Parts: sequence; C-alpha cells; structure tokens
Amino acid sequence: MIKLYDIDAVELKINQRDYKDVSKEYLRENITYIQKEDFFFDDTIFNNMKLGNENATDEEIIDLCKKVGIDDYINTLPEKYETVIGEGAFTLSSGQKQKLSLVRALLRNTKIYVCDEVTANLDGQSEKNVVSIFKEVSKNAIVIFISHKIASIVESDEIYLIDSGKVVDSGKHNKNQKGIHFIINCSRVLVEK
Repeated sequence: MIKLYDIDAVELKINQRDYKDVSKEYLRENITYIQKEDFFFDDTIFNNMKLGNENATDEEIIDLCKKVGIDDYINTLPEKYETVIGEGAFTLSSGQKQKLSLVRALLRNTKIYVCDEVTANLDGQSEKNVVSIFKEVSKNAIVIFISHKIASIVESDEIYLIDSGKVVDSGKHNKNQKGIHFIINCSRVLVEK
C-alpha cells in the first residue's frame, strides 16, 4: 500500500483514485505502516518518537506514552524521556519497543494506519489498550489491523479471512471459526472490486 513495490493483480482505489495513479509521496504522507519490529536510533526516547512527527511536542509524546502504557516505565529511567535507548533500542524489551513504535506511528496522525502484528509482543492488558486506542483512531481514519491473534480483532467492524493470498471469508468475529491463517481488520472498506 505504501508502494514499496507495485502491484498488478488487483484493482485498488484510494479515495476513488486508482492506486497506480497515486504518487508514492501522497501515499507515504497519508498512510502509516506499523510493523512488528520497528527501527530505533542511538538517541533519546523523545528524539526517536519525533521521527514520526518532528513537530510533536513533549506533552503529546508523554500523553501517547501514557495511553499505550509505557510512561510508567520511562519514568523509572535515570534520564526519563531523555534516556538514550541505544541502536535498535537494545536496552528495551520487545514489548516496550512495540509500544514506542505505536507512539511514533500515532504521532503521524495520518488518514490510514496499517498495523502489521503490532500486538504480537504485548501482554493481554497492553493488547486491550492498543486495540482500544485504534478503535478510537478508526473514528477519523482507516485502520487495517493484520493479526494472527483473535483477541486483537474481535471488536473489528469487518474481518477478512485470507488463505493463500485470497479472501475466503468475511464478516464479524465468530468464535467457532477454524483454520485462521491471516486476518485483516478494516474499520472501513478500502479495496474495491
């Protein structure tokens, strides 16, 4: 979707425009892709978060850190938000990195969020917090949530079951559904046939 590579096999429209006619710049300004494992520089927490939005205020960063549940941990660090976390944030756990990735992504405030396994390294309560945050975000943006974890998608407006690259079923959450390989949660329909 952010044109890391072009697609030919499907028809995809973004705001009624053919995907092929939309520039990379436009897509990358309006779509935030959040991956399971993000990158971090050998810099402070504040500076790593400002990669998402260089104009973000310290207060905005702190507020989002509180929402995703990492503020308490950050406040235990000697330099708090000014702590240098090292290349790849090697000083943090995988769950802590994931929470900071979410903060950085949310600071971008884009129209579309593609969340790729963003709750994979989170405990149950943190996962609920993240799902709740994106449920709120989905009121003003399209949220596509890719997950193998049922708990991450049960409140979705629409769920698409994908098997071998094809949509094989769609609908609301069904506890009896078997053989889930890939689930996409869309707050609104994005792909038109």
